[in-house]
Amino acid sequence: MSFSKVAVRSASDNPAGIMLLRIRKSFGGELMKLERWALIAEIVSGAAIVITLVILILEVRGNSAELQAATLSDIAGRTQEMALLQVRNPEYAAVRDRMDAGEELTTLERRMVNQALAAQLKLVEESYLAWKDGRLSDEVWESRANWGVNAFQIELRLEMWAGLRSTGGFVKSFSDWLDQAIA
Repeated sequence: MSFSKVAVRSASDNPAGIMLLRIRKSFGGELMKLERWALIAEIVSGAAIVITLVILILEVRGNSAELQAATLSDIAGRTQEMALLQVRNPEYAAVRDRMDAGEELTTLERRMVNQALAAQLKLVEESYLAWKDGRLSDEVWESRANWGVNAFQIELRLEMWAGLRSTGGFVKSFSDWLDQAIA
């Protein structure tokens, strides 16, 4: 028993049935065409949603690559700035030579080395955090990590790190990583 037959039988008893009969008479076969168009519109809108999601995924991937490149460029630029400042400062270069030779440094010289170490470690920390966030590749992070760890080939810098760490100026997860890396 179809819906239209039920509506016809009860049309005189039911106001909704009368309304349905009027709609059927007005549109005749048009009602079926409207149902088909509604189905087609639903399929098209579903496909449009899928296409939109695919485009968004591709855009996010592109943005991730751009973010990684921008992060790397920023870190590389600041590392170069730090290196140039040290190279252009003959007084600092002399202090580094004395430190590398194992000579005793004055309080002022120790402060200079300590500040340079803190700046270097801040750059390594930023690299660490960018790597953790997925903004730096594993390969780049490993090179940055090695650069940071190699700073501790001199005993004096290990002492300085203990002082820097105690100030709380570094993120705990980075401090823990560095402690393990130089142990």
